[in-house]
Amino acid sequence: MEHIDNIEGFFCLKCIKVLQDLTDDEIMEMSAGTHEKKYSTGELIYVPAESQGQVFFLREGEVDIYQKGAHGKKFIIDTLEPGDMFGDVNLVPRSTDVGAGHFARASSDVRVCVVDKIEFMDYLQRKPQVAFRIIEELSSRLALSESKVRDLALHNVTVRLLNVLHRLSHKYGEDVGNKTVIRKRFTHEELSDRVGATRETVTKVLKELEEKEFLRYDDDRNIILNRDKIGSSL
Repeated sequence: MEHIDNIEGFFCLKCIKVLQDLTDDEIMEMSAGTHEKKYSTGELIYVPAESQGQVFFLREGEVDIYQKGAHGKKFIIDTLEPGDMFGDVNLVPRSTDVGAGHFARASSDVRVCVVDKIEFMDYLQRKPQVAFRIIEELSSRLALSESKVRDLALHNVTVRLLNVLHRLSHKYGEDVGNKTVIRKRFTHEELSDRVGATRETVTKVLKELEEKEFLRYDDDRNIILNRDKIGSSL
């Protein structure tokens, strides 16, 4: 491997999952225009349209991608984990502002690798295998986002909340018998941002679901889901 001119950018990109099959020389080539940034919990990474021209790779922490609806209500589209990419990631040019309407917010302390979009696209033209993996990942995330939007348009709050809990159980859950413990605590406000409803409404629906034995709480206030009941209702 040749001398690394941008050691910070090199090690930042080294942990990104869509790049893990690349050689050190290939990562070094991509890292030339890369720099690392840190954001504290709750800090905005960008607001609508500000992502244009930049591609972000999440190295540490979690990032919420969300939109704002009526009366400024937040609706979380996706929660990203280390290795995910976001920002101006459309690989096909568009006439509208890329990322219009989307906010990115650090939901924990995060570190990101920031790459210039033009340099990134130039790199992908030389490395089509990387472009293919990125298209696969973005297609999967788009399908998930579309299912969440369908929930918002077609289903009542109870069904939307059950779907949200079901997805969270896949991401943070641990199966115990016919139950699944979600090993990450979510406030009612955080759940309401994923459901697209008020906190008061989510609190009421959670209580109803608990009474109907769809879920209960353990001593640490983790949600325990009854998979049999939820599976038969979705």
